Amino acid sequence: MVLVRTPTIDSRGRHTHVWRSEAATSGAGRSLSGLGAPPQPPSELELRAIADETREHITEIVEDSGMDTSRVLAVIEQFWELYGTPEVGRARAVFDRGDGTVAKVAINDEGYSANSFEVRASAEPEKYLPVAKSEFLDVDDYCSVVIAEKVEIVIAQRGELPAWTDFIDGAQVGYNSAGELVAYDL
Repeated sequence: MVLVRTPTIDSRGRHTHVWRSEAATSGAGRSLSGLGAPPQPPSELELRAIADETREHITEIVEDSGMDTSRVLAVIEQFWELYGTPEVGRARAVFDRGDGTVAKVAINDEGYSANSFEVRASAEPEKYLPVAKSEFLDVDDYCSVVIAEKVEIVIAQRGELPAWTDFIDGAQVGYNSAGELVAYDL
């Protein structure tokens, strides 16, 4: 069994996720066994606190990177206005665009490199491992932004997924809309 995180929208129109258990199979026709009721969405106060902490975290990463802080943060704020609070990793802020895609904004040099590699791997899948379709978005000459297809994230134990997933940092893979298992974070 693997855990799959599925994005959903709660009764207030906010983006959230539901976790469910699935049999470890490939693509379409996966069987569901369910994990019960989804957790309650956070309150408005909790959402504001999360947003404040997220902004502080992003600002620290950008300032430590040596990148042009004001330009990167301006792009982040534009996406925040459009799509709400992002998920933040060590190199990128990721915004769910609500249309089956995500915007990945580089917040340091590692994020810039990851964006470049994902676009290259998406364009030449025969040379690389399966990766979510990705393309650059021209937002700012300085800031790297990629639009990528959103995937249903899969969390599994070693050996439950194809061997190629062992080469992906943290086995960050999921199912795309075609039911194909692809990497989403390289």
